[in-house]
Amino acid sequence: MRHAFENLNPGGWIEYVDQSVEPMRHGGTAEGSIWHHYVTTFLDSMAKFGRDLQCPRKYKQWLEEVGFVNVQEQLIPIPMSPWPSNPKLKLAGSYSLVKTRTGDLQVAKPIFLRDGMSDLEYEELANNVKLEISDRNNQFYILLVVVYGQKPPAD
Repeated sequence: MRHAFENLNPGGWIEYVDQSVEPMRHGGTAEGSIWHHYVTTFLDSMAKFGRDLQCPRKYKQWLEEVGFVNVQEQLIPIPMSPWPSNPKLKLAGSYSLVKTRTGDLQVAKPIFLRDGMSDLEYEELANNVKLEISDRNNQFYILLVVVYGQKPPAD
């Protein structure tokens, strides 16, 4: 963040847009779900390799720490399946479900295997995640994190 601050003109703005992988559930908590177990296991595995995938929720603090002003954070829920009644959110949920089922779970597989899970164990876990996320009654979502701030104008 310091690099961005130093290279931005006074009065200039910066914006970060990223997704949080923290599992959430509309009207409740995702804790205890298979998906929550999957994500926390994945986050722990990535942390062992020096990767903090929860940093989008730290962007606001980081921008403020290096001196940005007028820092704002927007948290936009992105449904994981087409459970919302709002047509745009339902469509976003349909896309999220396809992305998770066909991409995210396959991309993460080597991380689980490298961390000691067998191929069979992973496939069983991934299939259970697919089933759980596909169930519209679960109303799972993640957050799109939008953070922007301004470098103070020159005096």
